[in-house]
Amino acid sequence: MYFLCLGCDCDMNGSIEMQCNRTDGSCVCREGIGGYRCDKCDRGFLGTAPHCNSCGECFTNWDDILKKLDSKYSADWQIVLPKWLSPNSSRFKRF
Repeated sequence: MYFLCLGCDCDMNGSIEMQCNRTDGSCVCREGIGGYRCDKCDRGFLGTAPHCNSCGECFTNWDDILKKLDSKYSADWQIVLPKWLSPNSSRFKRF
């Protein structure tokens, strides 16, 4: 088995450093910036990276409430597939 080494593709303006995660290649972003390459505004921020501005306290408060509700009720929202529809079923062809 051979592994191919690829250079990091981190955005210079959005990344804290040019070194990326060895496992998945993702970059370490500055506050307010997100995305695999640190080239997008993160959740709760608006603008065009690297010029991202916080949506403010109102967004943060609502986002915290929604995250708490999601974690509290997420088990109730899970869909259980019938066995015949499972990805391991012989009805699905693997490529």
